Amino acid sequence: MTDAVLVLAGSDPLGYSGLQADLRHLAHAGVAACGIPTALTLQALDCVESATSVAPAHVARAIQLAFADGPVGAVKIGLVTERGVMEVIASALRAAARPVVLDPVLVASAGAAFHAAGSRQALMDVLFPVTTLLTPNLPELSALSGCPVDTPERMATAVQQLLRHGPHLAVLVKAGHGVGSQVTDRLFHAGGVELFHAPRREGVMPRGTGCMLSTLAAAGLARGLDLVPALRIAHTAVQEALRSAMAHGERRLAP
Repeated sequence: MTDAVLVLAGSDPLGYSGLQADLRHLAHAGVAACGIPTALTLQALDCVESATSVAPAHVARAIQLAFADGPVGAVKIGLVTERGVMEVIASALRAAARPVVLDPVLVASAGAAFHAAGSRQALMDVLFPVTTLLTPNLPELSALSGCPVDTPERMATAVQQLLRHGPHLAVLVKAGHGVGSQVTDRLFHAGGVELFHAPRREGVMPRGTGCMLSTLAAAGLARGLDLVPALRIAHTAVQEALRSAMAHGERRLAP
């Protein structure tokens, strides 16, 4: 039995993304999972009404219970809006010493901002030092680094700004918001730069591709895979789910 993935993420009531989608994808992958909400959102497919942080003490106790319940092989972090919640998560993960995948959710697909400027800095100061893999998209990379990312050279400069915040940090830049006929995600890590290619698909995109990618990467790490193989498997699975959803006109990624 693969060690479980502990998911710390915002709740999306309709399950297009966030905690509900993460748990669904892990179940489909055959990986045990436990999930702790870090924020409660009110959102529909193309509209976010609000996001309310869960109390830090509640999150801290829930993490304790999750680690006491059974072996946790990796942790995936999604939306965390409050510094106090970030601090209790970081404290628990420093003690646990598990691989951590952080998807730095800053803005919903519908355009609503989840973070104020101060909490973005807290994200870097508090969570980046305990993170193994950071998975920003291009707008998130630019917002976090304060650098433009419209060329590969500027992207690399922006990544270097983020790498200073984590001693064991690798950064996967998701390029779905870019232009061109091909999407090339780039992994910056201690071994160099790895490229992950996929065709750019035309049409209305499903929600939650970033959530799925980071979650399945955590699943691979929980299975004991190294970072690059874990990401290649996750990347392939996301592309297959994306192709299937768009072929059927679905906005929700299967399963």
